[in-house]
Amino acid sequence: MLHAIQQSKSTLYRRYHGERPDRDSSEERRVSEEDEITSTFFGPLDFMPIDNAWRFWQTLLQIAGKVDVLAETIPQSIKLELWPKRKIEPDGLLTVEWSNGKRLILVIEIKWRASLSDHQLHDQWLNFLTEDERQNAYHLFIAPNISAGIAARSEDEQPVWDTDNHRLILLSWAEVRTSLGKLQSSLEDSAVKRWSYCADGFLEKIGVYRFNGFGVLNQIRLDEPLTVNETVFWNPFKGFSHLQPLAIDTATIQLPLFFNDNTTIN
Repeated sequence: MLHAIQQSKSTLYRRYHGERPDRDSSEERRVSEEDEITSTFFGPLDFMPIDNAWRFWQTLLQIAGKVDVLAETIPQSIKLELWPKRKIEPDGLLTVEWSNGKRLILVIEIKWRASLSDHQLHDQWLNFLTEDERQNAYHLFIAPNISAGIAARSEDEQPVWDTDNHRLILLSWAEVRTSLGKLQSSLEDSAVKRWSYCADGFLEKIGVYRFNGFGVLNQIRLDEPLTVNETVFWNPFKGFSHLQPLAIDTATIQLPLFFNDNTTIN
């Protein structure tokens, strides 16, 4: 499906923009947008070699600023479960283990065009994971806009995700695209690099647009005097002296210009 959407061979992605079948159509009227996007985007990672799958998660965590939790060595095992069933069901559970006994757990919650339910992230962290798992775990929230995650982080006076809530990772879909761009810049050919092109095209189609920054702007040298030779947006204001007086023929004026105040023009 990633290939079909990237090559414009399918219009299925339009459902993720909110388009629905006509009322008289026999097609489904309920669309599980988040579940389909989660499966389409993350599902292929479950079939990749360990080193390829880890390359993606490494890059994503680097974008999130979590370099301190990353290991340079390739894990011994990596397992991605979508919608793992316990008392509470998040969208994903990633378990990474190394031969030296180190373990990394990511609880994943994906949002598209829906809001978080009350205390949803809190419940996932406190009631999905065991106390032992939380020692090596992080909570990853991905949405078009991370404001709901920010609100959840500051919802309680007592931090839920440890002393400074740093175990709750908030990423926008645009930042996820940034991680795909880094994978594409890799020199060697690999499964994860080929997947990144298709996944990137998929996110573009469904309306996730990459922010390219301000790299095209010239740098301002702060060690030199700033001189402005021309205006940026409009010409400098020079007053009204260049305007010529308006000659008015009073004989031709029959009605007041703006309103009637019984004033006679002489």
